[in-house]
Amino acid sequence: MIQNATRTLACIALFSALATASAQNLRATLFQETDAAFERAREAQAALLSPQNFSQAEKYLERAESGLEKNRSIERIKEDLAEANRYLRATEEAGKLAQVTFPTTLQSRSAAETAQAPRLASDEWDKAEDLFRRAASALEDGNVNRARDYSGDALG
Repeated sequence: MIQNATRTLACIALFSALATASAQNLRATLFQETDAAFERAREAQAALLSPQNFSQAEKYLERAESGLEKNRSIERIKEDLAEANRYLRATEEAGKLAQVTFPTTLQSRSAAETAQAPRLASDEWDKAEDLFRRAASALEDGNVNRARDYSGDALG
């Protein structure tokens, strides 16, 4: 009787391990393209240069991950991943535009970051970061003049 209980528990543990491995493989397969796109977006500073699009991409990624955890349909998960990818493509375009629109601000920001401004002048850094986020958001919205104004204000 104890042997049967032990075998039953062993089988349950084995099935649980297989189910977990299967879910991990499914995630790796479904999310591969999106994970790679997020990595590229992070390297390109998409959260800084295209905050609205990047935030939307994160929202759809979270929905897809939640759907996977809740065993929702694969089709729905794929739709959420497709939306995340669409927003990530938009971050690429917005990032290119930001590089052209804000070259001086981006150079100054990089120099300030290298000089440890976030640590040494945190209040000024935070104000400049907020203004730059506004500039990037205005640029995403198509308002180049407002974006340039905010960017200039970020420079001080």
